[in-house]
Amino acid sequence: MIEIAEHERSQGWNHAAVSTAEATVADTRLNNLAEQQKPARRRWSAAKALLTKAQKAGHAAKIAAARQREIAAYREFDTISRATINEGFGIVAAGNQRWGQRLDHMQRTNAADDAVLTALRKMP
Repeated sequence: MIEIAEHERSQGWNHAAVSTAEATVADTRLNNLAEQQKPARRRWSAAKALLTKAQKAGHAAKIAAARQREIAAYREFDTISRATINEGFGIVAAGNQRWGQRLDHMQRTNAADDAVLTALRKMP
C-alpha cells in the first residue's frame, strides 16, 4: 500500500514537471502569436490613416484607391487574427486538459495517501 502511494506521488511529480515545461512552451507560443498580429494591425492602421487623409483631401480616385488598400489590409489582419486566435484557443484548451489530468492524478495520490494513513491508524 505504501509503495502504491509512493508510486502515485512520484508520478505526480513527474507529471508536474512535464506540465510545467509544456506550459512554458505554450506561453511562449501564445506570445509569438500575439506578435504575429502586430505588423498586420499596423498595416491596417496605416491604410485607415491614408483613407482618412484621402477623404479629407476630397479626391475621388485617391479615396477609392485608399479604400481598396484599407479593405485589403483589414482582410489580411482579419485572416491572421482568426488563425492566431484559433491556435491560441487550442493551446489554452490543451492546457486546461493538462490541468484536469493533473488534478485527477492529485486526487488519486491523495486517495492512496489516505489509504495508507487509515491502515496505519488501525495498527496496534
